[in-house]
Amino acid sequence: LSEEKERCAAAGMDDHVTKPVDPDLLIDTVERHLARVGFVPPHESPARAAPGPSSAERAAVLPSFAGFDAAGAARRLGGNEALLGRLLREFLRGFRGHADAIAEALARGDADTAKGLAHALKGVAANLSLEAIRAAADGVETDLRGGLAGNAAARLPGLRAALSPALAALST
Repeated sequence: LSEEKERCAAAGMDDHVTKPVDPDLLIDTVERHLARVGFVPPHESPARAAPGPSSAERAAVLPSFAGFDAAGAARRLGGNEALLGRLLREFLRGFRGHADAIAEALARGDADTAKGLAHALKGVAANLSLEAIRAAADGVETDLRGGLAGNAAARLPGLRAALSPALAALST
């Protein structure tokens, strides 16, 4: 992460906000840099002031399962649990077979495809606050970046185990 910040600074960027984007951090960062040039933002931004839905409304829309931070994911989406529910259903459709696809790519010796699949899964899981999936996919991707395809393959049962509660909860 510090290397990424250094590359951004070297490229002339004033700051750096990592993915998944934390809306409050993004707003604070933008406001800090606008203040440097004399812009005074309103007391409270609309993203922060928007009221969230009731817990009953949240329960009706969002599933609950181990490794899912529903509150964190909803916060990234400005409290829009309906959108989050739709994104979780899309996650189910798009990533249900990802561990198998990574395994197949590794079996054919295509580490680049496996790495790309692991990276995509990691990124989407991070944005949806699916931390266990993000961490497992990150381990696979890290091994593949290091040329350790055997280690990456050995991590696939852990990736499947991380995916299992999410896929089960989202399939109902």
